[in-house]
Amino acid sequence: MPCQRKFIASPHSKRAWLLIRQEFDTFNDHFQQRKVEIEESLGTCSAIRLLIAYCGPGVSQHAETTIEQLIGDDSLDEERLSAPIEYFTPPEFTSALRGLHAYQRVNATINLKNYGKVEEPRKTYFGLIHMQELVELHQNHGKALYEQNIRYFLGSNKSDVNKSIQKTLKEEPANFFYLNNGVTALCDKIDPKNGTKASKKFKLLNLSIINGAQTVASAAELMQSANPPDISNAKVLLTLIQSTSAGDFSPKVTRARNHQNPVSTANFASLDPQQERLRQELACFGINYHYRPEALVIPSDANILLAEAITALAYLEPDPRYAVWLKASPAAINDTASAHYQTIFSDSLRGVRLVNAVLFTRHIHRLLKAADAGSSGVERLVYRHGLHAIGAVLVKRLRNRIDMAQTFNTAGIGQLLSHPFDELRQQAADLFQAWVTGCGPLAHFKSQERTVPFVNALMTLNYGFTGHPAIAPLNIARSTDVFPLARLFNFLSQQAPQI
Repeated sequence: MPCQRKFIASPHSKRAWLLIRQEFDTFNDHFQQRKVEIEESLGTCSAIRLLIAYCGPGVSQHAETTIEQLIGDDSLDEERLSAPIEYFTPPEFTSALRGLHAYQRVNATINLKNYGKVEEPRKTYFGLIHMQELVELHQNHGKALYEQNIRYFLGSNKSDVNKSIQKTLKEEPANFFYLNNGVTALCDKIDPKNGTKASKKFKLLNLSIINGAQTVASAAELMQSANPPDISNAKVLLTLIQSTSAGDFSPKVTRARNHQNPVSTANFASLDPQQERLRQELACFGINYHYRPEALVIPSDANILLAEAITALAYLEPDPRYAVWLKASPAAINDTASAHYQTIFSDSLRGVRLVNAVLFTRHIHRLLKAADAGSSGVERLVYRHGLHAIGAVLVKRLRNRIDMAQTFNTAGIGQLLSHPFDELRQQAADLFQAWVTGCGPLAHFKSQERTVPFVNALMTLNYGFTGHPAIAPLNIARSTDVFPLARLFNFLSQQAPQI
């Protein structure tokens, strides 16, 4: 088949002309390092198309016209050069970069024994499969095998269920089928191959285990141990449901199948495509974003957890109720069906904003923990239980740095926050002891009725708006406010002096 080469060109016809004529002397060092490869490509290809890549608002009409003239320039004497010209836009750049970090589809062939099937309303096959087959899938594909699951492997060290799975495989492999709930997987396509009812091969396209990840991964961990047992007699019930990842059926069945075991509402964020988009974006910065629960992952510059992202992004919201929910009822925010979750994880949220918000929030939490350890009495409890209220006030003063185009260098955070934090934490402690009577910090910061006016007073004081003429009229509640004193908190959040 004739090959066709595409060359990314600058929107300058002269540069493209020099490239096609193989006059490379004026090209930069990056180009020269690939000169041999480019010469070979130009020499062997049967057709040449131009792909114009740009990162600005667009290619000017003048540049487009000039390049089009190049295509029709007979003096170029290059009959392989043909229209149309293609343009590689910034959104396509972003998509391509994220795609580099997407999990590969899992296509596999498995053996089912004594299988049955249901044709309607969705093609479904169920039968016995050797655990060793599933272990091999895990070893070959890793996390990609659980792409539509709500959790990755939680480990056996802290999970009694996973310890029990491994104990059964070691001591009673032949009885494993009777002692396990089974494994459920979704596939884009289930294609029966050769075999009989007793044992038949199935080719599966885009396989994803949605329930039973702990079973398979526990077995895989066991088989990696120093003295792995013989599990050749261990089988498990496997249910295969034909369903593409598009649409609402896959998340619906995943959610339903996993409600049989105790799970947090935050676990279902794993089914939100926004989370996978953000994981891919953060991977471009060399950061692993763990939005699925899995075995212990330590937060670091290279690892960010979903819980950290929820907290940091909630701090940026002008709504003071987020600080209360984080303290008293996190499910109000981390439930993917809630409007509050959808607000902080909107389509427009950029990965770099999430990273910077988490980096600053982590440092604020470390400072509050140190203040807790270095104080006593009521002041100590204010730092401990008022962590979210204080954090939300300070993070709003970092909005410009959080919204930078690149990730913030963590080495500079300590010096940047040292003085502003000390000022704020002392104001919070003094304000609490001057204002609050009748309850301690724990009860106070779990109460919306008490926390909202406290945050109001702390923001007003810390942001330098005490006595400001705009504050008094905004302190008047309106029935149209979407949350208490919405106009006031929107004003204070927008006007927060930036550090």
